[in-house]
Amino acid sequence: MAWLSRGELPQGTVRWASLTMWLLAVAAAVVLLIRTERILHQPVNLFPGYYTAAKLIQNNEDIARFYDDDWYIMRVSEFIPGSIEIYYANTPLMAFFFRPLAEISYDGARRVFAILSFAALAAAAYLMSVELGIKGAWRAAAFFAVFAAPPSLINVAFGQVYAILLLMFVLIWVAWRRGAEARGGVFFGIVLAFKTAGLFFLPLLLLERRWRALMAAGATISALTLVTFPYVGIEGWEAYLARAGGLLGSPEMAFSGYLSVTGFAKNLFRYNAEANPDGYLDAPLLALGIESLGFLIIIGFAIKVALTTKDRDITFALFLMLSLILVPVVAYTHYCLAFLPACIIFTRLRERIMSPPGYWFLLGTILSFAPGVDRTRALVEWGGPVFFYARLSGLMILMCLLIVLGLKNEWDTARPAPAPVSKA
Repeated sequence: MAWLSRGELPQGTVRWASLTMWLLAVAAAVVLLIRTERILHQPVNLFPGYYTAAKLIQNNEDIARFYDDDWYIMRVSEFIPGSIEIYYANTPLMAFFFRPLAEISYDGARRVFAILSFAALAAAAYLMSVELGIKGAWRAAAFFAVFAAPPSLINVAFGQVYAILLLMFVLIWVAWRRGAEARGGVFFGIVLAFKTAGLFFLPLLLLERRWRALMAAGATISALTLVTFPYVGIEGWEAYLARAGGLLGSPEMAFSGYLSVTGFAKNLFRYNAEANPDGYLDAPLLALGIESLGFLIIIGFAIKVALTTKDRDITFALFLMLSLILVPVVAYTHYCLAFLPACIIFTRLRERIMSPPGYWFLLGTILSFAPGVDRTRALVEWGGPVFFYARLSGLMILMCLLIVLGLKNEWDTARPAPAPVSKA
């Protein structure tokens, strides 16, 4: 398909190809909206918890009690009868993100948030394609891929926040590309205050010496914390830290829905009668070894790339990928954030998409984003829980491609130039 970018076919054929892809992109968007409309009339998970948090803040309830699961389940049932949800280990500030929705009904809030999420998804896709110079049929293909991917439906229809966070990360990336580090730092501070999805950008800021971005992020988090402190208090932050710390060591981390290195290791080798009764064996030291070794290897390569490559897009994409693979509580809803790394990889491989690196890219994107991949879970009964992790393997492939692309310049520089051919 490289002919689309090199223009080897007649312009009329290229225009028809572009038109076809745009029709497919529009169809994918329409299907996404239709499916969202249907799901809006059904009970969903998680969003009732967010909406309840907003209503409780509106009623001046004690935020520290949000982390008392039994109490919170009772409060959720008051606002959304029939729903059973907890606040999990979300930061206290997450509740304030949804606070404006407390002014309207639950059904209205779901609809408004779905519209905002779809708009954020479309805006992120547009900004990525414009910034990376993706045009014509390739731009249409990017929109099609974003709208057709299951994480998009999960976020838009089920009231998850990662389509909006994707837009925030795209804005951070654009700001840093243009030298507006302070603005990017403000966006990053907002993201980190509400979610830990970008946790691994903190070491990136240090490695790249983005001091203005680091100070802007710290100032933003501090400002948000101070503004909300009269509502949250010391008790609210203590309850959050206790819950987050307790979660990392709890049997819940062995749940197969956590698509991270930690979730993978614990699900395979940490037995728990409730959370994980079907692992291969109960070998806590083996699970810890896989987790620790995975962290060390991945972080080591990421630091190497950050210190050597001149391609800052690759570095940004790689550390965003780390925030998906290494943050323990990552679920499939988070995979919206991987659209940006995938687009960056594509631009580096566009001219050689029909080559071994291009084939690996296609395999990684299919496993990460294509509908139907989760059907591999049916093989669990035959081969065990490793078949829960086809999606994670896709992200791992994309991460490895980022590492290879990041180190390529160094390898090319280190390779000796060919000896001149002497003329007899």
